[in-house]
Amino acid sequence: MKVYTSTFYKSNISPYLLFYQKQVFKMLGIELHQICDNDITHGDFMNRILREEDADYFIFFDIDCIPLNPKVIKKVLDEVVNKKTISGCAQTANQYYNGENIYVGPCFFCISKEVYNLLGQPDLNEDREVKVDAGGILSKLAPNHNINLSFWYPTAIEEAKWKLYPDKMFGIGTTYEDSVYHLFESRYTANIAKFVRKSKTTINENWKLNPLKYLIIKSEILMFQIKNKF
Repeated sequence: MKVYTSTFYKSNISPYLLFYQKQVFKMLGIELHQICDNDITHGDFMNRILREEDADYFIFFDIDCIPLNPKVIKKVLDEVVNKKTISGCAQTANQYYNGENIYVGPCFFCISKEVYNLLGQPDLNEDREVKVDAGGILSKLAPNHNINLSFWYPTAIEEAKWKLYPDKMFGIGTTYEDSVYHLFESRYTANIAKFVRKSKTTINENWKLNPLKYLIIKSEILMFQIKNKF
């Protein structure tokens, strides 16, 4: 079983997001492909990965999204492997349908090649004609192809800002199922500080996984802090 885990960013992203996400994945022992491309959209990136990479299952993270423990990958794959299911963070596009919609958001998203093919390999760019955000077309098409949607819901929110249909909220620094943390609005310096803090906490909480690796990562963080004054 081949699993491909990736994230997309542009060169204008904060180096703090890129660095600390990488360190968290390293501490948890999860391989992550951080891919930079200034010439394509988020949807284009997902299209390319799903259509061109040789893998059976795909897991997407936003650049400001991290797993909080090493069991996250197994947990989401258990919901998807050999099942017609798309799994990931629940999200609402509040600009459409008066916010009365819910879909599996691309901030943390798992799908099989088989399911993507069953859905006809749709374009995952934001589509204003059918009123979906990037990646939302899969959730919209799923019911017509007997594809299940498995939603991971917020269990903690640092700053609630938006409605999550029908009766929940999400916002800056949202944790889903006590397992995945998504920053949102990572263009703001104050929010980046939240991401750095959560990343450091996650690394510290998982030090027992590999004490030697932990010491190496802490050393790398120290050197990064010296070179980059936040």
